[in-house]
Amino acid sequence: MKKWMLIALLAVAACSSDKKNQQPQEQIAPLNNISYKTFANDSAPGGFGYDIFVDGRMMVHQPNIPAVMGNRGFTSETDAAKTAELVMHKLKNNIMPPSVTTAELDSLGIK
Repeated sequence: MKKWMLIALLAVAACSSDKKNQQPQEQIAPLNNISYKTFANDSAPGGFGYDIFVDGRMMVHQPNIPAVMGNRGFTSETDAAKTAELVMHKLKNNIMPPSVTTAELDSLGIK
């Protein structure tokens, strides 16, 4: 009797693993209509920031420099734009999360 129970258990396990393998993989649609806009911070943290829009809707609002301690904004609008373009590249290529590292900021020349 134990032999039949073991065979039945193995059969159920085999069937359930086959079903998992047959499920379609979730496909992530590429982001085509993506843009950014830089802005000047009128109040704290000062400096510049950026917003990223997907299909006209704001997806990212970044008033300060990411990956850097504190709440200071970018020193120039150009620095904010370079970082926004990096984040947009990550979003377009499904690099999630699209976070920015200090090494990436250094490579962009942002301090």
